[in-house]
Amino acid sequence: MAWICPTCMRSFKMTNQSHSCLVRDASHHFSNKKPEIKEIFDAITSIIDVLGPVQTSYVENAILIAATSTFLAVKPKKNRVDIEFLLDHEVTDFPVHKTVRASKNKIAHFVRFENAEEVDHVIANWLTEAYQLNVK
Repeated sequence: MAWICPTCMRSFKMTNQSHSCLVRDASHHFSNKKPEIKEIFDAITSIIDVLGPVQTSYVENAILIAATSTFLAVKPKKNRVDIEFLLDHEVTDFPVHKTVRASKNKIAHFVRFENAEEVDHVIANWLTEAYQLNVK
């Protein structure tokens, strides 16, 4: 059963889960950035939108996307977009530039994009897998 923080109204898997209540407007993440940054985000969300229901939270330094819990963090930067997603196995293929064990059963994968064309079918497959692992 989900817990909803009474301050920021975000939904979490665990009661009193540690988090920041600082929530931003979506435009905060795209102001003073190249138009390509929003195009990359739109390419990512076009993949996520067809997978099923998600909750999108615009926090201070990231856009967090969750189904039953957060499975994708999108971090718009000045000249690129960084993403982090969770899988139950390690992928070291390009464009993954780093992996970190996040828990006993999950590995965080880190990818950087400089243009929307880089958000391709390989990325779509990984994000689909991350979503499906999250809703099991």
